[in-house]
Amino acid sequence: MLPSIDWSFIEPLEGFETTGYVPVSGGAPLGMSGVTIGSGVDLGHWTVEQLRRRRVPQHIIDAVGPYLGIRGWPALQLARDRPLILSPDDARMLTDCIRGDIVDAVKSRYDSAAKAAGSLRWNALPEPCRTVVTSVAFQYGPALSSRTPNFWRQVTDGRWAEAHANLMNFGDAYETRRRKEADHLAPVLVP
Repeated sequence: MLPSIDWSFIEPLEGFETTGYVPVSGGAPLGMSGVTIGSGVDLGHWTVEQLRRRRVPQHIIDAVGPYLGIRGWPALQLARDRPLILSPDDARMLTDCIRGDIVDAVKSRYDSAAKAAGSLRWNALPEPCRTVVTSVAFQYGPALSSRTPNFWRQVTDGRWAEAHANLMNFGDAYETRRRKEADHLAPVLVP
């Protein structure tokens, strides 16, 4: 069983949608986003085989299949031309299957980096620390060492006050989310 992650904190940040959408800013797709559904499941970053390994039911794989691996402008056009709609139960099932994969990947990468730095391992971290790292990874993907290198070094080195300050001035398009993550992390900081 995985150590606790506060999904009741993360899910409102991600939202929960049963109609696929591509995150946009000024009408343009954000980064290399694909069609997103459920609670932040970006289908552009998944393949049929990966979904099968996560035990996503075949009828859901069939429904999302045309959207897998498609990112950016092609994903936005596909979402407009052929809207993806899942039942609430199917969107929840897909989300639940994907969450485990992301947490497993983050935990593995975190433990490798923390071991090298002599820091606490994932399972020993307080829940707010695991939750905030997972929240950032749910948005940026589990390869945080390349996507958010400063934040990654701070958390894997155990420099949580610096990670908190970083979240307060992260410099991405998600200032509100980053500040909520910082607020969630604040109770574990040593004064």
